[in-house]
Amino acid sequence: MTYSIFGPQYDIHGGARELIFPHHTNEIAQAEGAYGVKPFVRYWMHAGMLSIRGQEMHKSLKNFVRIRDFVSQNGAELLRFMIASTHYRKEINFTDSYVEASKKNLFYIYSALSIFYNIRESGNGEGESSEALVKITNSFKSEFAQAMNDDFNTPLALSKLAIFARDLRNFAGSVHQVEKKTKDYAIEAILDAANVIGILGNDNYKKSVDERVIEMINERDKLRKEKKFEEADSIRSKLLAEYGIVVEDSDFGPLWYSKV
Repeated sequence: MTYSIFGPQYDIHGGARELIFPHHTNEIAQAEGAYGVKPFVRYWMHAGMLSIRGQEMHKSLKNFVRIRDFVSQNGAELLRFMIASTHYRKEINFTDSYVEASKKNLFYIYSALSIFYNIRESGNGEGESSEALVKITNSFKSEFAQAMNDDFNTPLALSKLAIFARDLRNFAGSVHQVEKKTKDYAIEAILDAANVIGILGNDNYKKSVDERVIEMINERDKLRKEKKFEEADSIRSKLLAEYGIVVEDSDFGPLWYSKV
């Protein structure tokens, strides 16, 4: 079958690691013996097994989770994030705590991106802060590529992406505004990398707010400066309850993101 489609040799062959012997060993022997081309496959990618709460998944044990059921409840993006969080050669232990931790980690990246996305923009002039942001972005792009080139090391790549998201969030809290061109460059970098994993496809981080929300955010900031913290906290709670907006504080004013 493989010969009729790929010929006597092809680049990548996948499968679970339990198939290494005897299945794939026999496959190599048969193909190379029949056609005389070595190696039969240039790169073998054997995946780790999936366990459910510490027990190897088997249909007979009825300890499996259907993909369509998980996706209908949590979305495909979370599933991709969870799978990429473990190297493909390693075992994944599916637990409720693993699902919840993955949700929090993915949401953190979204919220950090939203904060950076909503930072004030300046013109396209050069500046010290813009140079620093370009340096951070270029470093991330290089490190992400290196991780993916290292036998598809998606856990390391995801950690680099999360660190970059954190850096963008911290950058947003350390400057008054950022050059638009440089801001767009950083956003493009994180979205391009995320697309490799199949995440950050939801554009809620771009969610616009009406003037009333902006007025409330500014009013809260004014109350904080006047040390009227109880009233400021009341507005913060109202923003979250009624608009799904989370407000955080920085040296250069309030930062906000949508929790929806």
